[in-house]
Amino acid sequence: MIISDTNNNDAIPNWETKIGKIICEDKELSEYFPKSSRDAGFFFDDEKEYVIGAKLRILGKDSNSVNQELDNGDIKVAAGKNQSYSELDAIMKKNYENNTWIGVQGIPNSYGKYVFKGYYKYKGRDGLKYLITPIYKEAPEKTETIEKTDESHSSSSDEEVVYKRRKMNPRLLPEDDNVKEDCNRKKSLRPFYNGLRYDSKTEALYAVFMNFFQLPFINQSDTGVLNTNLKNSSYVIDYEVYPQDNTRRFYIEVKPYKPSLQEEELCAKVAFSKCVPVYLFYGNFGVPYSTGEDFPTGYSSISFFYKDGVVKRDEGYAFMERNGEIVVDKLSSTSDFSFFTSKLKKAYEHTMSFKFDY
Repeated sequence: MIISDTNNNDAIPNWETKIGKIICEDKELSEYFPKSSRDAGFFFDDEKEYVIGAKLRILGKDSNSVNQELDNGDIKVAAGKNQSYSELDAIMKKNYENNTWIGVQGIPNSYGKYVFKGYYKYKGRDGLKYLITPIYKEAPEKTETIEKTDESHSSSSDEEVVYKRRKMNPRLLPEDDNVKEDCNRKKSLRPFYNGLRYDSKTEALYAVFMNFFQLPFINQSDTGVLNTNLKNSSYVIDYEVYPQDNTRRFYIEVKPYKPSLQEEELCAKVAFSKCVPVYLFYGNFGVPYSTGEDFPTGYSSISFFYKDGVVKRDEGYAFMERNGEIVVDKLSSTSDFSFFTSKLKKAYEHTMSFKFDY
């Protein structure tokens, strides 16, 4: 559903009160906006007729910023390198003619987490950028016109204009109220837990598990390590555990599959720069190893430790109970069942039966 001046019933409920809020920490906002940083840029409706959203990974006040927020609230948005100006101009022209709303999220000063900026409308071209204005301050009459351009322009943006992968507005639902409620609950595959929207159920399960033992952690911790796979942005790791205790602190990255060499390299860099262990857990969340006759179906791990100026790689680490305390360690022998004590068994049962809110 396209949102516009004459058709805005499907806008985010009470959206004016949510401006400035962090997307992943608000249940409703996190349902409307895509998460992956690979999806930065403009978003289109499924028919690619309108621009309906913008995700601005780089947003600053400086004129040299890729996307510039002006003092009056307008934003100059750079075109993406994978989209010709003539094609984007044609879509924006339709936006302009139909007063189409654009939901905008961005990272202020390019540091931190995405926040909801509000709904905007397209005003016109400003050089090589597209000027959008908040709908609550837009002048009543249209005064801007779209500049004529050709495809010979080359984009100066390092963000990609991408196709919308998931609708930002609720889908049209059947009339049955029970079906509507069920669809609304399941329309996001990213669970909402303890005030945060998680990237996946597997990642959220680790949060439930650690909360069971009251292990202090920070979700989505900025490591400061450059991620060359994401245009040298700072690598954000899933968990920083014991963030206030340097003697016990470690990091966790969660993957649904065995990680690539590039993903291992990022974790190794974190271990080197922070001088603390980094554990890369992958596979299904559940009891690791084998408890006897069963086949292990739980997570596996790759670990990185910095010692004597060298980062060492190891495997086989998991949550253990040592002297009544929950730690991450390796089996000491084939008869070591510290990974499945009574306390850990209860924690796994609690975690696996936990019902998330979607």
